[in-house]
Amino acid sequence: GLMMVFSQRTLRLQCILQDEGVLTELRTAAASAFVSSLFAPRQVSLIGLAGASVQALWQLRLLTYVTPCRKLLLLTRSQASAAKFAQRLRESPCSLDREWQVEIAASAKDFSRCQLIHTCTSSKAPILGLGDVASGGVHLTCVGADAPGKKELAPELVASADLRICDSLAQSTYRGEFQGFGGDVVEISAVLNAAEPERNGYLRKGPDDRRITIFDSSGVATQDVAIAKLVAKSLSRL
Repeated sequence: GLMMVFSQRTLRLQCILQDEGVLTELRTAAASAFVSSLFAPRQVSLIGLAGASVQALWQLRLLTYVTPCRKLLLLTRSQASAAKFAQRLRESPCSLDREWQVEIAASAKDFSRCQLIHTCTSSKAPILGLGDVASGGVHLTCVGADAPGKKELAPELVASADLRICDSLAQSTYRGEFQGFGGDVVEISAVLNAAEPERNGYLRKGPDDRRITIFDSSGVATQDVAIAKLVAKSLSRL
């Protein structure tokens, strides 16, 4: 894959970023980590990760910038794939990957020990239900559902959440984690642009904040624009 950067004034092509998809992986993980920094409990002692894809790797790398926790509970389709991913982290040339202390989950129910959970699978059947997460004081960031029919969370878990956030309401309810859900969902832009009293009402508070919060990332073009602009600007300084 690649990204092309055009001038807004002249419409002329300014540069081609032959990133082979890396920038898309990076911007998805960056957005996920940013939102988790807003809604995750202040004290995180264990992070749950569902998935062992390239995106899972980037999710962990960007999480290192927003939380000091390095204890990871890993859930994949098999113990073998989980062990392979854990080995990949240990032997990675990237120092951020080697910081993680990985425990392989026996089942989804083990995630009830986590205060922060990220899911990045291509599952078409829910992998986490209401009984698989802590009864309160937990945040979930989900990036896997990006097409109609994909689903990582059970409907009862989505319905029981105290707050549901997404990057695009139209996308999330059509092909994201909240497809088929008729309850309240708030776009992250509404949270960030709200006046301070209202914004603070959304954000995670102290240790007594026992809410279950869910963020669904279906991916929006503004993220591509932002990272392409950032990289192009950096290259222009070389």
